[in-house]
Amino acid sequence: MQAGRLGEAEQVLDLLKEQELKDIVRGASPDAAARMQPLKLSAAQLKVQAWFDGQQQRIAALTETSLQLSELQAKAARTAAEDAQMKSLAGNLQQGIVAILTDFNNEAAADLEQKAATGNTSQQSADGAPPSFLQSSLAKLGPRVLGIRILLGENHAYALVVTATTRKKFELNATPAQLRAKAFEVLETLAARNADPKPALGQLYTMVVAPLESELTSLQSQSSAQPGVPTLLWSLDDALRYLPMAALYDGHRYMLERFNNVLFTPESYGHMADAPLKAGSAPDVLAMGLSKSYRGLPALPGVMPELDSVVHDPSVPDSHGPMEGKLLPNEQFTLAALKTQLGGGKSFSVVHIASHFVEETGGGSEPFLMLGGGDQGDPNGFQWSLSEMESSPVAFQGTRLLTLSACSTAKDYKTRDGTEMDSLGMIAQQKDAEAVLATLWDVNDASTSRLMSDFYSRWLKNPAAGKAEALRQAQLALLKGPSLAPGGRSQRGFEVETQASAAPQATYAHPFYWAPFVLIGNYQ
Repeated sequence: MQAGRLGEAEQVLDLLKEQELKDIVRGASPDAAARMQPLKLSAAQLKVQAWFDGQQQRIAALTETSLQLSELQAKAARTAAEDAQMKSLAGNLQQGIVAILTDFNNEAAADLEQKAATGNTSQQSADGAPPSFLQSSLAKLGPRVLGIRILLGENHAYALVVTATTRKKFELNATPAQLRAKAFEVLETLAARNADPKPALGQLYTMVVAPLESELTSLQSQSSAQPGVPTLLWSLDDALRYLPMAALYDGHRYMLERFNNVLFTPESYGHMADAPLKAGSAPDVLAMGLSKSYRGLPALPGVMPELDSVVHDPSVPDSHGPMEGKLLPNEQFTLAALKTQLGGGKSFSVVHIASHFVEETGGGSEPFLMLGGGDQGDPNGFQWSLSEMESSPVAFQGTRLLTLSACSTAKDYKTRDGTEMDSLGMIAQQKDAEAVLATLWDVNDASTSRLMSDFYSRWLKNPAAGKAEALRQAQLALLKGPSLAPGGRSQRGFEVETQASAAPQATYAHPFYWAPFVLIGNYQ
């Protein structure tokens, strides 16, 4: 990035996202390989494979360094010597990765790059580099969409603004350390729902978005003659992954009011340009979740009202959602049921899950989704890890939207870098989900039921406008809607409030209520 080699920077940023996922997901089950058919590789691909086979010793050394670093990062408290060791390990890891990538580009990738360039000459970037996967997607999505990649390095923070044919680098108005500190400050502000979050959100806007303002203003002016708002595709880094870009505040408006703000990962490209839902089509929904306490995790009394507001299952009298489908709560929400409903080529247009997503990492553990049991209902539940999910026959072919209204129970944000925030969405997209609607923090029960029902109704009523616009309008309805009695439980978790709950006639205008919902992947 510093050298201005922006085409290569895009490739490396995608590789880093994939590597971060591998660092989180420890590995598939032993029998997973038996179900895979080997790909037939081209001559260029065989050359690359041979190169990688010769790098095993270097890769093993880097893996060991990464494990040592992870063990130190997982410690609740560290000595000065351990902090120094962490810095040394991080430096060695970065240098080793850069060395391998440099050798790869010099010795193994030329044939592949030549092939990619030959097949995309009409979309060649203005900088002469072959188009990236993001640029190829943007070429299909049209001029009202802009890609923004954020990178927090050791001493500098950058934004890479990408169109179908151009790339522009911007150095942000803050150091990586300042951005991390501000991100955690904003998280605390968002948790205290009786406090005004706009000053802190405005400061973060100045750091991250203000340097790009000319690009955003240009995008808006080009789109002014068309209905709706433009779309920003964000790839975030480090602690910024804990925060919704839609909530950043420019002094007058939230980003929500100006743009559709959508996340993307390397797993998003395959479905990014899929067409919107056809008008008049009736998507079916599989809605599942846990309202009871399993394995010591808190009960979630707001889950059943949420699921009832999403699906209409004729066998469940209280369900009244806008989509017909099947409702599997608590003991019925088992891994065996998932395999029955989503295995063997079966599919639902929408899959909605409301449960605990436990984001513990380090010490050999990995994030998991809590189910109501394995083969059958179990009071202890079933911890479905990302490795097991990745290798499972459960898949999401034909799923236009996977909603993960999941409670993130991890609390110790400040020792972590946000890598786990991408993990569940990336695995779901690997399993062929077109898009994922996820939550960044433990959500309020009453506002979530309202938003989910409103979102699905808007999407089904006007599918041509797309999922992102339906979500934006549902969020705006909370931001600008009339006074409402919040009712129900105050929240599913997140951080403990420092003061009393909001007044009985408070609105849901605070970003705590509307901002945690983020769309990943296809926004149409």
